[in-house]
Amino acid sequence: MNKERNIIIAKNIRKFLNDSNMSQKKLAELINIKPSTLSDYLNLRSNPSHGVIQRIADVFEVGKSDIDTTYKDDNDITSIYNKLTPPRQENVLNYANEQLEEQNKVTSIDGYKESKLVSYIACGATGAGIGEELYDDILHEEVFFKEDETPSNADFCILVNGDSMEPMLNKEHTLLLRKKILLKMVQLHSLY
Repeated sequence: MNKERNIIIAKNIRKFLNDSNMSQKKLAELINIKPSTLSDYLNLRSNPSHGVIQRIADVFEVGKSDIDTTYKDDNDITSIYNKLTPPRQENVLNYANEQLEEQNKVTSIDGYKESKLVSYIACGATGAGIGEELYDDILHEEVFFKEDETPSNADFCILVNGDSMEPMLNKEHTLLLRKKILLKMVQLHSLY
């Protein structure tokens, strides 16, 4: 009989009894043992079998390792990680950090729906070698962006046409621009 293990088991059973507001008698009844046997477990006079620990875990809808911490799930990431060599442990840590970073980037659909949209006029397209220019008679199209993802001082936008500016700018990206008039010349300043 391992006294330290029994102390942990008794402490955890008491915790789950208190958390669920269940009596010792009720638990004993649910796991098909005598109340005096459960009392022996809780008072460290005997230790429960593996089957009894499983039945207790089932009643409280927890894992066996939540009752008896000497049980470890085979899928427990820590136990698997500890079996790996240091270079492989580093790979696992790097992958886990990448996954966490990706998870933290996820935006809830509700948050996205609540985002305020702002509109800009798309005044044409830009691309290398095509010779596209902005003229006053170009048909204007209204394009919407999330307010918190756009600069506040943009005046209009243009679409990127072609792949000559990759990887910095991909086809169908949108450039948000500010128009500044100086001596009757139009200068374009890309903001985003």
